[in-house]
Amino acid sequence: MNNVKSFWLGWGSLIVAGGGAYYFAKRSIIADRAERHEAEMRRQRLAEACENASRHGAGKGKEKSKYEASEPFRAKKGDRFS
Repeated sequence: MNNVKSFWLGWGSLIVAGGGAYYFAKRSIIADRAERHEAEMRRQRLAEACENASRHGAGKGKEKSKYEASEPFRAKKGDRFS
């Protein structure tokens, strides 16, 4: 038999159970993201260390990226429409 007390007891237990499930699922998801982030950072550090070790001329003056031009772009002076 449903009365007011059992109605609120049912809804209350459902809300508490849902909140608990949400809390533990969220905690698990955050831990998984942190683990994946740490693995990605470790992989990037390893790749960077390998790249720096194999790059020619490493340690000579200012180090440039492999995508950086050897000399900076200099635009021509003057009117661009002539």
